[in-house]
Amino acid sequence: MSMRKTALILCLIIAALSPAAGFALAGIYTGVVPSLLAGLLWLPARKYPHSWMPSISLTVSTALAAAGVLNGLSFILMIIGAGAALAGWDLLLLNAELENTQPGEKTRQYESRHMQTLALAVIFGILAALPRYAGNLQIPFFVMIILIAIMLFALDRIWGFLNKGGKL
Repeated sequence: MSMRKTALILCLIIAALSPAAGFALAGIYTGVVPSLLAGLLWLPARKYPHSWMPSISLTVSTALAAAGVLNGLSFILMIIGAGAALAGWDLLLLNAELENTQPGEKTRQYESRHMQTLALAVIFGILAALPRYAGNLQIPFFVMIILIAIMLFALDRIWGFLNKGGKL
């Protein structure tokens, strides 16, 4: 099994279990069942990736994570669940696009670039969520915009570095 498909399955499992664990830890068992059902919703999304099913599955998984955050549940578990759902959605659509292509050097390069970009996006997403996890840190909107701009600039620099083949 390719790394892409393994990462997809892992993301979908985390997207289902992470919010379910958050609801279970808080003792809200009525939230565990919808979280697990949302995980099962990814199965038809894998079978029919060219339909609306992947987007519906992403929306349901993200809505469950948002409901958990709004109810004061484990922030980190909900962010991990929503991030895994987003990464799974992205990998699901990538699988659908590459399913009818001939394996070759260009396809491997495209897949490798896509996986690098996805990894960078996940890392920066986790870094962006860490200040909230540290406590009730109230960051003014203007400061948050500046921090986002700095992170995007850093992502652009890293992307440029990777495009040069990692040479300074």
